[in-house]
Amino acid sequence: MNNPELLVVLTIGAVLMCIPISVQMKWYQIKTWKSVIISVMLVLTGLVGSEFWYFVENGIFGGRSFYGVVFIVPFVFFPVAKVLRIPYGLTLDFCAPAGCLTLAMVKIQCLRDGCCDGIALYLDENYNYVKFPSQILEMIIFCVIGFVLMKISSNRKNQKKVFPYFMVLYGATRFVLNFFRDGITPYVMGLSAGSFWSLLAFVIGFIILMVQKYCVGKD
Repeated sequence: MNNPELLVVLTIGAVLMCIPISVQMKWYQIKTWKSVIISVMLVLTGLVGSEFWYFVENGIFGGRSFYGVVFIVPFVFFPVAKVLRIPYGLTLDFCAPAGCLTLAMVKIQCLRDGCCDGIALYLDENYNYVKFPSQILEMIIFCVIGFVLMKISSNRKNQKKVFPYFMVLYGATRFVLNFFRDGITPYVMGLSAGSFWSLLAFVIGFIILMVQKYCVGKD
């Protein structure tokens, strides 16, 4: 880790993640000590996965794309669920609100570093560009999504469905917000990388929810 400030942010995020995971485990009647393991694994997956996904997007290492959290978590947490003896779908349920909290925390670092800047809106009286508050708005929205996912998770009928809801909500909001970011370049089909992965996350999450509803059956 060559960014100690990011490490501090993620460490704080890991501690905070234990709170929603512990609450969910209480709802699901699972021992709360496992929340620590899931929180640590989620942070590690975010670190490694975001670097790997940046490589997927750009062909080089040296940056982060947090879509690695969205697409890699389901693969990493399959063996984690086996080791902890928690149903796989429930394990992903725990990752969804906590993952949103981590993404919100990371925006603090983005705000400090000046990355993920919003588009220029207008010139102020000093002829400085006033930009769309991209980082702050995304931080707030991710926290709101995390709260919504906790509400969804509190209903036993939604067990094993929280992560697909996360993919749908996160994908939809990020798809819209990407149009308000500065420095966006086309990636696939005229869409930016963020817009493309957002759309893919939305579609995958929606398909999973439809399969669960009409093919797997109701709880």
